[in-house]
Amino acid sequence: MNKEYIIENCMKEAIANRDNYIFQTSGIRPEQKEIANALSKYFVLKEILDFVLLERQEN
Repeated sequence: MNKEYIIENCMKEAIANRDNYIFQTSGIRPEQKEIANALSKYFVLKEILDFVLLERQEN
């Protein structure tokens, strides 16, 4: 998968918020590999899907 993606500012802010939250609550900065691993889990994917669908229904 060698496709280039444009990362919008809203996504950059979300990534920074995620990293800051993890740092503030645990005292450590997450590694990208740790985040990638977490994001690929079924539970997390299902939660993101549910949230996206809810957002679209509300708008």
